[in-house]
Amino acid sequence: MQSPSLYRAKRSIGALFFSVFGGIFFLVGAVRGYGVSPILLGIILVCTAGIVAFAYGTYSVHKSALAQESETPEKKRADTLFHIINAGQWVVILIGGNVLANIGLSSWILPMATAIIGLHFLPLAKLFRYPPHYITGCLLLLWAISYPLILPLGGENSFGCFGAGFILWASALYGLLSKPHESAAEMI
Repeated sequence: MQSPSLYRAKRSIGALFFSVFGGIFFLVGAVRGYGVSPILLGIILVCTAGIVAFAYGTYSVHKSALAQESETPEKKRADTLFHIINAGQWVVILIGGNVLANIGLSSWILPMATAIIGLHFLPLAKLFRYPPHYITGCLLLLWAISYPLILPLGGENSFGCFGAGFILWASALYGLLSKPHESAAEMI
């Protein structure tokens, strides 16, 4: 089992990305649903900045544990697979988005992107031995499939972006606030 400090350092890095991408989803939803509303955009930016600051503060306290982590073949393999999974996610989103736009289904681009982002969490959960990624991935996937079918305007509904942003922010905060034994190898 990894040290609590290493756990915190790794979770804070994930939380940085989740908070930024969650904020982007919220910003896209806000602009799509309400136009450029300075108050709403300001609230989203303040919330995003707050989670980013919390994550960065946690990272700053625990980053030395990352430097002490052994560069094992297993870690190198995990790092390589992480980069392949992330690159693959963006390639599939770009190709899928272009295909949907070219066949007249551009309203499905955001639900498709949300689903692909959710799907990419599933191999990462196993790769990093972090079961909460299964929950994040499944929630994003379920949201991407359901909101276009249940909300007015389908995939164009701005609440689709808000839901995805909320899931990512909640995942970031969970990672920052959870104890190592609640999310690490003992849960597997």
